[in-house]
Amino acid sequence: MNTRIHQGSALAGRAREEIVTLPAPAELDHWTTFENARKARSPQLSRSVPALRYLEA
Repeated sequence: MNTRIHQGSALAGRAREEIVTLPAPAELDHWTTFENARKARSPQLSRSVPALRYLEA
């Protein structure tokens, strides 16, 4: 394991103001696709009311 690579990745993540820097796919397009999908789902994951399927018994 090359610690310089990990340190460089951590510094690059900090420069991008990332809260957490995780090892990402080598292809930036793959990461961008994942990040866009995550952002699209985000509003649906934090609701104050349970989904109807949990209310119907």
